[in-house]
Amino acid sequence: MAGLCDHDAPMFQNYYWVALLDPAELADGRGEDDVPAPGTTIEDVRAVDHHGRPAWQAVVRPTAAYDPRCSCCEMLPNPVLHARERESGGIAPEHPEGYAYAEAFRVRLDTGTGICVRLEQLGGTEAGRRHELAVEAVDEAMPEQLFAPPGRPWHERLARRVQGASPGMARGWAPYRD
Repeated sequence: MAGLCDHDAPMFQNYYWVALLDPAELADGRGEDDVPAPGTTIEDVRAVDHHGRPAWQAVVRPTAAYDPRCSCCEMLPNPVLHARERESGGIAPEHPEGYAYAEAFRVRLDTGTGICVRLEQLGGTEAGRRHELAVEAVDEAMPEQLFAPPGRPWHERLARRVQGASPGMARGWAPYRD
């Protein structure tokens, strides 16, 4: 079944939000010789309420096999990952002297969507640093006013621009008219 879906799109600025929307990196990682291995240890799993929606919460610790989809914007920053990234010539954050990584992370997943709705660092220099979001609605009908009316397909708009080009204006650079 591998390769049937693209877990890395859509991306906004970096892969952190992609990871939150599909937190696959909290599952299996990659050990030596690229062999699948546990990427995290998971403790204290419990059902909780998150802004009125059911969620699962756990304390998660990355293992040496933790394999984020992007090592520069991982969900669980840790010294093993950053050292491995530096050794391979990649980019890893530089921290001031005395910086301590989180000991663990409190992770909360919405049970209906699988989205990571809360991620909090436990211990370390940035203890308490977190993100949190609320799922407002899932599969609900939305008012039409929220959506722009469908326009012409892009290729029709482009064809009109090219055909309507003024003399002396570069082909394809006509003023936009829809």
